[in-house]
Amino acid sequence: HPGEEHPLLGKSTLAVTALHAGGPHNKVPDLAEALVDGRLVPPTTAADCLAQLQEKLPSAEAAIRSERLGPIDTPEVDQLVQVALEAAGRSEAVGSTTLSDMALLPPGVPAVKVGPGQTARSHTPDEYLLLDELAAGIAFYEAVVPAWFQALHPQSISS
Repeated sequence: HPGEEHPLLGKSTLAVTALHAGGPHNKVPDLAEALVDGRLVPPTTAADCLAQLQEKLPSAEAAIRSERLGPIDTPEVDQLVQVALEAAGRSEAVGSTTLSDMALLPPGVPAVKVGPGQTARSHTPDEYLLLDELAAGIAFYEAVVPAWFQALHPQSISS
């Protein structure tokens, strides 16, 4: 496990997801290629993982394939997180180890990952959403958007 453990997301992981070596069954291969998939949590970076791989495999050639989808962390003390927690009726943030578009935001832009329904049903065959879950999602957005605007611009909304 490269890097530090994140308090909400756990540890980063590296897994060999593709391996290729050799050709003919009766010839010892002179080269092996491995594709290592990294699921990173803040503050671990792809460069951290590359350094760890190079340390453990000094004669191997290693390169980062893509850094487009990096780990994101909006601190729990951030105003957006606090507004979202209040709108959701929660007292503590939780982490999500699944990918979302927030990975495409520039560094430092606060973001939260939210959505209606049960995560276990998301992106599965026969995915569905109950009407009361949809209503709760709508209520969340109706509460969080004006509250976030108010938190950013308290002087622009009069009571």
